[in-house]
Amino acid sequence: MTYAPPSYPMQYGYPPTSVGRTARWAGILWLIMGIVTLLMGGCFSGVGVMWTELQKSPAFQQNAEWQRLSQEMQNAGFDLRYLFFVFGGLLLVYALITIIIGIWLIASKTKAASITGLIFDGLFLFILLIFLAAQIVGGDILGSGMSLLLLALHILILIWLIKSLRESQPNLPNPYLYGGY
Repeated sequence: MTYAPPSYPMQYGYPPTSVGRTARWAGILWLIMGIVTLLMGGCFSGVGVMWTELQKSPAFQQNAEWQRLSQEMQNAGFDLRYLFFVFGGLLLVYALITIIIGIWLIASKTKAASITGLIFDGLFLFILLIFLAAQIVGGDILGSGMSLLLLALHILILIWLIKSLRESQPNLPNPYLYGGY
């Protein structure tokens, strides 16, 4: 006597641990932010490379604010050119970290990727809060607006990663891999 196969899929053991779609959304947002930041870091580094030529331009020489800023930096012992290099380099490092974590979250969707993303997101949130406080105290309205935008995006990533870890299935041992019962 033969029996028809069941109409529902049979589950043997436990399914592999997966963090779901919200981790993928967080990874896509990390990837987009990383690519945009990579372009910004390249632009800042490019300005650092062309700084001596920019200082010779008539638009730079007529702008009193740039002249005052470069004079203050020279009096303090800093060259504005190196400041652009340092800021561009920091943005490039941030971009590489976000691109790597974004690709890891999209490709693997594992708890390890989500936890690593949470750690780096918490670190970036802390740094952004310090930048935001400094910009508000300094009266930089445009800079504080940009920091608020980045802060909101990182909070969204944080929410998605926490949600993905809450939705993940427990990592239980598979009895069929270890000899069964």
